[in-house]
Amino acid sequence: MKNALTRTVTVISVITPILLAIETAQAEMVWGGWHHGDNQLEFWVGDTEVGPIESLWIAPAERMSGRNIQVSLAADASSGTQHMAVVWSDASGTPQSATLTLDGVVPGDWNPRMVSMSYQGIVTEAETGVIDLPGFIARMLINPSETNYARRTLFEVQEELTEQADPTEFLPGDTDNTFTVDANDILEVLTHYGTNCEGMIPCPGDGDASGMVNVEDLLAVVRNFGRALVAEDTAARRLLFWQPVGGSWHEEGFPNHIHPQVYTDEAGWQVNIDKRIGPVVDEIGAGSFDMWFHNIAGYWYDHDQVWPSGDTQSMLFEQLEKARQQRPGLVQDLPRLVEYLRRNKINYYAYLGLPRCWVSPWGAAGWTPQDEHGDPNTINRFYGELLQLGFSGIGHDAGKHVPEDSPWVQDVAPELHRRGAELFVEAIPTRSQAHFLGFSVVAEHRMWDRMPGNNPETYFTEEEIVAAGGRAIHIMTWPLGMAPGDDGYDPEFDYAQWRWDISMQLLSEGKTVAIGLRGMQNAGYPIGDLVAAAQN
Repeated sequence: MKNALTRTVTVISVITPILLAIETAQAEMVWGGWHHGDNQLEFWVGDTEVGPIESLWIAPAERMSGRNIQVSLAADASSGTQHMAVVWSDASGTPQSATLTLDGVVPGDWNPRMVSMSYQGIVTEAETGVIDLPGFIARMLINPSETNYARRTLFEVQEELTEQADPTEFLPGDTDNTFTVDANDILEVLTHYGTNCEGMIPCPGDGDASGMVNVEDLLAVVRNFGRALVAEDTAARRLLFWQPVGGSWHEEGFPNHIHPQVYTDEAGWQVNIDKRIGPVVDEIGAGSFDMWFHNIAGYWYDHDQVWPSGDTQSMLFEQLEKARQQRPGLVQDLPRLVEYLRRNKINYYAYLGLPRCWVSPWGAAGWTPQDEHGDPNTINRFYGELLQLGFSGIGHDAGKHVPEDSPWVQDVAPELHRRGAELFVEAIPTRSQAHFLGFSVVAEHRMWDRMPGNNPETYFTEEEIVAAGGRAIHIMTWPLGMAPGDDGYDPEFDYAQWRWDISMQLLSEGKTVAIGLRGMQNAGYPIGDLVAAAQN
């Protein structure tokens, strides 16, 4: 899989796709979403001849108002299966999930850019080309209003005969999807003046997505006459702000201790914005880095899963589920954090525990297999909020240990790919774990040094991982054997200077670094230099 974030589309109104002459009677695939007059939502897959064939209905009483609904679209040319996946929160706030599929309908020569797209952007934000995952088309974050009106189309995506252009935003007045406002748009408005767009996707002449072609459309053309859209390059940035939420340690009396400048039950994630992320944005600007939230829902000890050492495993896969039950603000307040990140053009990633859906190689000193960890129907339990909030990627603690024949690799990972999630395993796969080539990899820099650095005959190298379509992230922690408590620990060692020097070196070599930016800022380092190195 490719991992570059090639396009991000923030849609604020209807995007009118290019109409192609239909010269064949063949039914084309369609994915759609409707908001009905009784506030019921209908998501469906079908074709241009029949319309909806498989539908999912969500009534107002079955969803929590104000919570995002994530809809992701995919199609598998190898199997012929058309997919739509939906994640929403029920009235109690618990994530739910459903998948709609049609088999035997995807042409063998189809690819994900052979679709046209229309969105009702008042309620929809859409991303296309998030990652070049097999068959992935787009994902949408929908937050519908609870207003009664006649049926409104939230989105419609239709199979086309050729690859389609991919705009980065809606340009008011662009009625013909040429990404330029010109005389042809005036003609479109005049030709279709007075048209009621109800049920029409696209609606010719409706340049402001109001659902009517009227004087406002003429004004939109006049205001933007001569403007054109230029595709924005939003390739994945190589500098990430690494922020441990739940750490890899346990302090006596703090079963889920989180630093009070990261999150508190009283102030929620706002304290993070005020104390940690905000000061960094103030110094180096929006869109300069991405966020890596390590163990984003904390670490938990009230369970019987253990490491081979016999210690309770802290980086539990059920992080989100545990937080919903015992510290709900960690997930309930995430929308506030995400809204800030999106407003400041910061992509965001989360790290969770190990999916333990196979027999532990350590026997009684390991775990009982958790079958639900490999069941794609339980994705809402373990990934729900991350999908609803549009996280760009998800990492997994000790993920490289998941065997090739496990249901997580066979069933859950492909389902997450179809939903637009970039997957990271930790740490570096060995050459006997070739099933992870194509996944992204996250590991402490000292692991990159020790494993492929010293044993390339045993471990895949960073270059091989990237060549296979993955990304490689270096987390800047202590050098090997020199952390506090290690035999080589030296209290005089300048840890901050070492992190700075190695990060600048890695970035200058074109590699990707995750580092505690706020800590470096507090230590007096010019963190803008890291941004400049990452952008070269």
